[in-house]
This record gives sequence, C-alpha cells and structure tokens, in this order.
Amino acid sequence: MAQVKVNALSFALLVKEMLAGEYTCEELAERSGLHYVTVLHYTREMHKAGSAYICAWRMNERKQYVLKVYGIGDREDVRKPRAAMTPAQRQLKYRAKVRRRKEYENASNPALGAGGQRTAATGVRLMAAPSAS
Repeated sequence: MAQVKVNALSFALLVKEMLAGEYTCEELAERSGLHYVTVLHYTREMHKAGSAYICAWRMNERKQYVLKVYGIGDREDVRKPRAAMTPAQRQLKYRAKVRRRKEYENASNPALGAGGQRTAATGVRLMAAPSAS
C-alpha cells in the first residue's frame, strides 16, 4: 500500500472545498475537517503565492468587515469596504452612551446630586462636576 503524506492530503481536501465555492476560513475548516489555524495558514500562503484571492468581505458580530472570503484563482482582490461609521460618528455614539450611563447612575442613586456629587449632608465628593465652559 502506498504511503500518503498527511500534509498533501489535507491540502488536497482544502483545495477541493475551495473549488466547490467561496468560503471564509472558518467555513473551510468546518467543511474540510482541518483545524481553523491550519486553514488560516494554508489560505494565507495560497494568497501570497497568487493561487487564491479575496473575493468578498463579511462582517463579524461587531459589524466590522474582517472576515475574508477566499476563492481559487489569480484574480484581483476585492477591496475592503469602508467602515459603517466614521470616527466622528463612533465618538458621538460613544459619548451618548457614556452620558446615558451617568444619567442612569444618578437616577438610581438618590445620594448623588447633579454632576455625580454626593449631597451636602455627607460632604464627600465622588467626582468633579463638569465645567461650564
């Protein structure tokens, strides 16, 4: 019986799955039975060699385009889509979230006065009041 090398066999399984369609590394790992990191290394090397290309980008659960979809061939890579929000929009969203959190904390703790300070009865100040500038 002829001896088959494991690396050659696993690489052949990966290429077979990639020929069947376009998949992310996670999907290729599930379909081929290889470990995710192994698929990641193989697809990166295939991409460097020019035998695989990025045909699409998918969003992860945090709404970021980070999942590459690979295909077999020597085509041009698809450009990564721009972020859904600009940095200024992200900052506005974050500041509104912080503002809501502070309002909730002040409303849920009656000992805190306006600006996140303890009332005059305790004399203890937790944090500085926002400046009126």
